[in-house]
Amino acid sequence: MILFEKGNYVSFANCGLPYYIGGVFKDRNALFVSTPETIESKYHVDVRINSEVIAINPEKKSVTVKSNKTYELMYDKLLISTGSTPIHPQLEGFEVENVLTLWNISDTDHIYNYIDYHHVQRAVVIGGGFIGLEMVENLVHRVIQDYLVEIANQVMAPLDKDMAKCFMSQQLILVSIMI
Repeated sequence: MILFEKGNYVSFANCGLPYYIGGVFKDRNALFVSTPETIESKYHVDVRINSEVIAINPEKKSVTVKSNKTYELMYDKLLISTGSTPIHPQLEGFEVENVLTLWNISDTDHIYNYIDYHHVQRAVVIGGGFIGLEMVENLVHRVIQDYLVEIANQVMAPLDKDMAKCFMSQQLILVSIMI
């Protein structure tokens, strides 16, 4: 069995990313659940990081893979697990240097270093889901005044309103934008 991963990392704790940024986790390695080596040894899976499947040929039962070089590989069975991408609001100004997305390890490193380099004192977090609320909490740990913007009428939309209130803290200012 072969697993192709477009990026550098195969298994990390998404919910831990804000805690590393906030300094709760001091060791960046604490974010990693498994490495290619541990997956290979435990499950006997050939893990190929920095390898993107760019084409599938069902007739030949082959995939074309782009890594350091581009090559074709035959398969018996193919499982497609495309992952996901962050939602980028269609807002003017979204593509500027100080608008950052927290989605993966590279984003985490970028935010962590950006805060240090630019001595960030204020931040706005867009999105009141689990990661957004954890990010707000952890920016407080970094002594950064932060604001949360949520389009819904409450944070943690899957929860009922009383449960969602449990996620609010005195340090948090919620701005709700109603459409």
